[in-house]
Amino acid sequence: MIKTTSKDLAVGVGLGVFTDLMVELFKVPVLNDSGTFGNTAISNFEIFVYGIGILGFVAGVIDTIIGKGVVTFTKDHIFKFLGVLIGVYVYEHTFADFIGIRKFNPYQYAGQLIPPVLPADTQLPLTNIPLPAPFNI
Repeated sequence: MIKTTSKDLAVGVGLGVFTDLMVELFKVPVLNDSGTFGNTAISNFEIFVYGIGILGFVAGVIDTIIGKGVVTFTKDHIFKFLGVLIGVYVYEHTFADFIGIRKFNPYQYAGQLIPPVLPADTQLPLTNIPLPAPFNI
């Protein structure tokens, strides 16, 4: 019992840390954004994970009490969901600041690795044509 609980909790924590790290590292559109659901302090990924995690945890507790799973969540999932919640929380409040992941932009870094196709002083045809008034920014 204790071995299974510890394993489920550890797997959940690892999964929570890893998935949140990947979402922030690769700046996954929509998931890494914030403010879509009104809260600008946390990302959409965190809102989703916290919501599903709490739903799974509560459903597992209900299954423990009444003996019937809720929406396919059973008492077997309690510690996995609790681990994911803990993992995302620990990553966001400790690990992300410690490694400085939010200051790293992988797309800017990858752009520096790609050599320029044309020399810097190349003038492309039709690039100096003035735009009409509404489009001239």
